[in-house]
Amino acid sequence: MITSKEIIHIILCTDENYIIPCGITIFSICYNNKHSRLFFHILSEGVSSCKKTDIKSLVEAYGQQIKFYDVNSALIGNVPVNNRFRISIYYRLLMANILPKNISKILYLDSDIIVRGNLQEIWETDITNKALGAVLDQSCDDIRNYNRTNLSPLCGYYNSGVLLINLDFWRQEKIGENCIQYVNQNSNKVIYPDQDALNVITHKCWTRLSFRYNVQAYMYHKTTEILARTNYINEMIIASQNPLILHFTEACKPWMIGCKHPFTTEYLKYKNMSPWKDTPLIVKRNKGKIDSILIKIKLFCIKIGIAKPAPIYSLYRSFNHDTLPNYQR
Repeated sequence: MITSKEIIHIILCTDENYIIPCGITIFSICYNNKHSRLFFHILSEGVSSCKKTDIKSLVEAYGQQIKFYDVNSALIGNVPVNNRFRISIYYRLLMANILPKNISKILYLDSDIIVRGNLQEIWETDITNKALGAVLDQSCDDIRNYNRTNLSPLCGYYNSGVLLINLDFWRQEKIGENCIQYVNQNSNKVIYPDQDALNVITHKCWTRLSFRYNVQAYMYHKTTEILARTNYINEMIIASQNPLILHFTEACKPWMIGCKHPFTTEYLKYKNMSPWKDTPLIVKRNKGKIDSILIKIKLFCIKIGIAKPAPIYSLYRSFNHDTLPNYQR
């Protein structure tokens, strides 16, 4: 029985390729928030009507509400897009202008997430006079994040997979528009395009949330090398023992064969209770070794003068980021 009065507004962005993981994220939310009033807002482009119907039926079966919004990606401009970062990652930057003006607050979630409990605690976080609340990124102490974005480490670098958003602030300060402009003007150096942009544009107006609200895969890698790279290891360990929101940030996702994440079994539990229980797991294409060799060849060619120099960010992007370390969002 639904007992809460206030509606928790939740937004996800997807396309045809990610619609099933998006549905499993939604299922985990509905399953663990039966006493809350939920309204899902889905920004999408090119999703078939039958798949929309599947998700709509799921949400309504739990007595909750959902609305799909068709996005015109032409509004985003010429932003960096590849196999890893599809155009759908930018849809949320349009949300303040797409969603009804009477919605002043919304919880954004990536689609490689499961929610394991009641969202009321994160929803009640005060973000007055802030653009958003977010969790520090698993690599928040990596100086490369700050060198790339020209931010001070004192600002912090957050992961954009879970965001509690003040929509009134976004509309007033044109956060989405400024982020799109930043990506367009810095396409040669951004690694995580929308995330880098959000960190730059909101660096003075965001508030830090508990690691429990976005436990990323990196937090389960307890090697000496990784432990030495963060000042927040104790907080991360505590959060990883009882996460509210699990974010599968590695390249191999739990809907793929061979995922080693310690909560893969729990993810599959939700999948097997969902309308997509019979959908087979995906075989992931592993291009990492091949791409690594190709990059080394290109760097060698540059060194001996038979190829033009290029920013290392461009080299990574040209191979779809598959050679980046596995602490990916």
